[in-house]
Amino acid sequence: QMCIRDRIVGNVVRDGEMFITMDVDKDSRCVYKELAQLEGIKAVLSVPIRTREATIGCITVYRKTSDTFTETEILLLNIFAAQAVEAIENTKLIEDLRRQASFDQLTNIYNRAAITRRLQEEILRASRHNLTFSTIFVDLDDFKDFNDTHGHLLGDKLLADFAALAKSLLRKNDVIGRYGGEEFIIVAPETDKKGGISLTNKMLKAVNSHAFLGRECGVKSISFSTGISSYPEDGTMPDELIDKADEAMYWAKGEGRNRIKIWKPHRRPLKPLKR
Repeated sequence: QMCIRDRIVGNVVRDGEMFITMDVDKDSRCVYKELAQLEGIKAVLSVPIRTREATIGCITVYRKTSDTFTETEILLLNIFAAQAVEAIENTKLIEDLRRQASFDQLTNIYNRAAITRRLQEEILRASRHNLTFSTIFVDLDDFKDFNDTHGHLLGDKLLADFAALAKSLLRKNDVIGRYGGEEFIIVAPETDKKGGISLTNKMLKAVNSHAFLGRECGVKSISFSTGISSYPEDGTMPDELIDKADEAMYWAKGEGRNRIKIWKPHRRPLKPLKR
């Protein structure tokens, strides 16, 4: 089948045009004939699989006789190709819908529902293998002021750029999601509070030194406040871990922002602050 695989099929996909020959041996378009002769292939019909954007493949039929392909056979193969396109596009649509259901469209990271599911999955994994992990609650400092000064479009860009930067600094098994507004959650598997602090410190330094785009020029005064809770010592349910990490984040806000706090029991709770 090398005679058609190397040239004919490639040409069908490249050009998006049907190929048909009644005799491979006599057709100059079939360059490598040895394998076809070995297999006894005489006639070839290849029909492109075309989506609206491009040709993505082809369906090829081999025949060991030099009989002519009938119009019915050609029509049937084209119908198969059309059905293949429909199946592929439906699969792509389903994948797109699944992605939309799990990813935040602005930042291209997990949305609130998806990061909560991933947190639940990590709880089950950690429970099964007797592991610990950290939940890191991140809130950008003075985001409302940034929006008021630079506008919502640049505010959206700041969120997207922050998410991309944060994601680039995470380890392979860490996951990040947008919890809401300027709030983000990171799930750091097999990481205690000390490891969570180390990871977040690296992010904080990178964000502090990064020039985010503002109305006139790069804006370098971006920071965030972080709270960290750990499984299982601070909770065994997603809401417990998120709430305690959120509360520790408020302590970081109350102590001046641009810092990291770990959740500790019996600490006096703070009233909601301007974020």
